[in-house]
Order: sequence, then C-alpha cells, then structure tokens
Amino acid sequence: MRGDIVASKGDPRRLETNAAARFAGTEPRAFAFGSLTRRFAAAAVRILHTQAWFIGISLMCLAAAFATAEGLGRTLRLGIYGNAQLAFFLNLAVVCITLRIGWVLIRERPARPLRPVWHDLTGAFALDRRLANAVPALILLPLILSAYTSMKTMIPAIAPFAWDARLAAIDTALHGGIAPWALIQPLLGSPRVTHWLDWAYGPLWFWLLLVLQFWQTFTLHAERTRFFMTFVLSWALLGTVMATAFASAGPVYYGAFVTGPDPFEPLMAYLGGAAEPAPLLALQAQADLWRLFMAGDVSLAAGISAMPSMHISMGTLLVLATWRLGPLARAVSCLYLAVLLIGSVHLAWHYAIDGYAAVVGTWAIWWAAGRALDWRIRRGRISSAPAATTKRP
Repeated sequence: MRGDIVASKGDPRRLETNAAARFAGTEPRAFAFGSLTRRFAAAAVRILHTQAWFIGISLMCLAAAFATAEGLGRTLRLGIYGNAQLAFFLNLAVVCITLRIGWVLIRERPARPLRPVWHDLTGAFALDRRLANAVPALILLPLILSAYTSMKTMIPAIAPFAWDARLAAIDTALHGGIAPWALIQPLLGSPRVTHWLDWAYGPLWFWLLLVLQFWQTFTLHAERTRFFMTFVLSWALLGTVMATAFASAGPVYYGAFVTGPDPFEPLMAYLGGAAEPAPLLALQAQADLWRLFMAGDVSLAAGISAMPSMHISMGTLLVLATWRLGPLARAVSCLYLAVLLIGSVHLAWHYAIDGYAAVVGTWAIWWAAGRALDWRIRRGRISSAPAATTKRP
C-alpha cells in the first residue's frame, strides 16, 4: 500500500501522511510504546480535521433517513450490513498484514524477526495511522448502506412505480426505435454468454465493491476523502432521492406495474430458457427481491428500484478511483463498466438509460467533491504541509 503515496510540490492535493506528520510534529519513525497515547491523540485530531466533510455528510444523510422513516412511521434498520462487512474487512486485513510480514522477512532475513517486523509495520507501513484513519469508514459505511436499503424499501410508500413505461419508451427512442435488449440480443443471446454476464454482474460486482471499500478505507492516499464523499452522496442522492423521483421497478417487473402488453416478455422467456441447464443468479435474486417486496421485509439487498442503477454507479466509481493507477487499470475498469452496462440490460435488471444516468450522476458527484476539497484547501481548512498529487480523470 505504500505505493499509494506520491509527493509533488505545487499541487493542491495534500496527503494524509503529511497531515499526520504536521499534527504529530514528526515524520513516521520506529514505534515506541511510551508514545502510544500521544500518537493516537494526534491521529484523532487529524481524523476530525481531514475527514470532517466525509463524517459530516454521512451524519446528515443518516439524519435525513431517520427523519424520513419517522415521517412514514417506518423503522430505519442500520444493522443490515455491519457484521458481514466488518468480518470481511477483518479477514482481508489479516491477509494483507501477513503478506507484509512475509515480504519483510524475505527481504531482510533477520536473525531476530520481531523487531524489524514491528518497526516496518508501525514505521514504513504506518499500520497505526492506517487503522486510525479507517475508524470513521468502518463505522459509517455499514450504516450508510443499511440506511440505503431501508430507504429503498420505503420508495413505494412515497411514490408509486410510475416511470417504467416512460423509461422504456425513452430507451427505445434513444436506440433508433429498437429496445436496447433486442438490439444486443443477436450478439449475446447464448446461454454461455448469459451465464458469464450473470457472474460478472452479480458475484464479481459484490466482491469488487467490498475490495474497493477495503482499499479506500485503509489507504493513506489523499484521494480517499473524495472517494468517500462520492460514495455516500451516490447512495443518498442517486440511490435514494433520484430513485424516488423516478420511481421504477425495471424490465423484470414491468408487467407487474404497467398495464397492457409487456415488451420484455420475450427477454424473460429467453432468460428462463437459459437458466434450464444451470440456474441464473439474476433470476433467483429477482424472485427473492419480489418475495421480500410482497412481504414488506427489510433485509440484505432488499428493495426494488431501477432508475438509476447503483450497480453502474459503483462501477463508475471503480473507474474514477482506479484512474490514477495507470493505463492498464483504466482499461480494465472501463471494460468492466461496459460489461455492467450490457449485463444490466441483458439480465432485465435495468433500462439502458438507468445506467447512463448513473454514469453521469456519479461522475458529477465526483467532480463536485473534488472542487469542494480544492476550495477547502485554498481556504486553508486542510493541512498546508508539502503537497501531493494524483492524476484525476
């Protein structure tokens, strides 16, 4: 992870490592047991200073969710994701630390390994600062995602699913008078391709989202604040506010909410046939979501909403977060985003415009977060220590 840290003069970005040195009054060095209290006190001050906007935005979003739920007479469940996410983070952290220790032992081959390993973890690797920096995200991210799921289940109580017919019509108009699913069906209408898209859109997306959150939670790179601001605001503004304003269920549920012929019946018939050799996770998930919707249950991944696609939103955020890593990371992340866009339509989860709106909306939030942080730096609200840079898309 140390490769995250890039120093450069003249750029308005500041690294949290430099901010840490400013507040602690020292550069990273070998850990001393007697300075434990001072180091963590300095870290607490730095966290409140450098992550103030992320923490503030998260608390405001949670307060708005509480107020909305109270107004609807509903219960806001905030413990939906906490245990699973923290367990994943803990296991992955153990793996990363173990690999780091192994790398130190191979590199130095010390006769007495305890001291050099400890010095590396608390010095060059900055484990104490990584853990301290991670505390707000470890607490807030599960709460934000749980609040989103709770709010998603409340959408029908605020606005009926009235946009499906209009979104389907816009989709057809944007694609030359042909529904997007029908446009790509000649290329993708093979059970083998469908199962591959099913895996990429479902399990792969889920694990990549967890890894992305883990990386940004424990990195010391200055861009992490921008990432978390975008992450929280995307779920709040796109996944909740916009989803309520354009309440829609998606192609798979079109016939349940729109009277008249269902233009997606042929697609659902194809998916049903493709699932005969081996089950499609998408169809299983869609059936489970419908069962939870009819029961009014609030649990893991519950709720129905099409516009905009949060799968695509998080895919876009993956592109933005990895852009600074170089051409290969950009190419791979952009390719995966394209796969998500195609999969969302082919698997009947979304209208194509749901994905387009998510890309534009997420990028706009990322851009605004960057401008806001630049303004905060110019106003002297963030450390004036030596600057650091990352190339931003």
